[in-house]
Amino acid sequence: PVAPPPDAPLQLPRLAWEDMKAVAQTPSGWKAPEWSLAALGAASVGLTFTLDRRIDDGVLRHHRDTWDSFSKKIEPLGGTGGILLVGGLYAGGLLAESPELRSMGADAGIAILISRVALDLPLKTLAGRSRPVDGEGPRHFECFGKGDGFPSGHATQAFAIASAVAAHTESLWLAGGAYGMATLVGLSRIERREHYASDVVAGALLGTAVGKIVVSTNRRLRSGAPGAVRISLLPTLGPGSRGLALSARF
Repeated sequence: PVAPPPDAPLQLPRLAWEDMKAVAQTPSGWKAPEWSLAALGAASVGLTFTLDRRIDDGVLRHHRDTWDSFSKKIEPLGGTGGILLVGGLYAGGLLAESPELRSMGADAGIAILISRVALDLPLKTLAGRSRPVDGEGPRHFECFGKGDGFPSGHATQAFAIASAVAAHTESLWLAGGAYGMATLVGLSRIERREHYASDVVAGALLGTAVGKIVVSTNRRLRSGAPGAVRISLLPTLGPGSRGLALSARF
């Protein structure tokens, strides 16, 4: 019997476990370019941190009811709405028997699980950063305190979905649209004063990184999935003979 694909419904827990291990182990394989990119990301969060108060003050000065209303409509993509969207992609792939759509939904869903549950929530607890609406200022951190502002969970989730979707398409419009929607989710959290800008930048980087690792790992697992049949046709040359060799690997 042919083994089910790694992202079949009953295989998802195993796939999620493999992805979680890959995310945890990825930094151990980094070379200079990857460490430089990580340092650049950390620097961008640090730079934004120095601007948090100015940005929040600007949000207060330029508040508009129309933007507030739009923010309320867009931010669910970083919460329940995004989870429903990803579930719809996966269910649609199953119903339409579309492996690509099913894989997109599975990868985005696992990226949400890892980035939000395994990384975002512990970081929130560790940082204990207050939110703008708390009125304690952008430099108020209390390790293992009540604050849960850093990083932004909505931004983390939105960018995890965007990076997974973008990695599954060659359409620049679809990829750009996915990242554009994720950016709007992040901006909505700043506008509603649920997060400082650096919270959103950190969440965006975290979600994007996890999404890319998950897709890369799962592509490898799908290509080497047990039960997959690979057929190759190679020329053979020998003394006095020429021909073709057909091989199949299961």
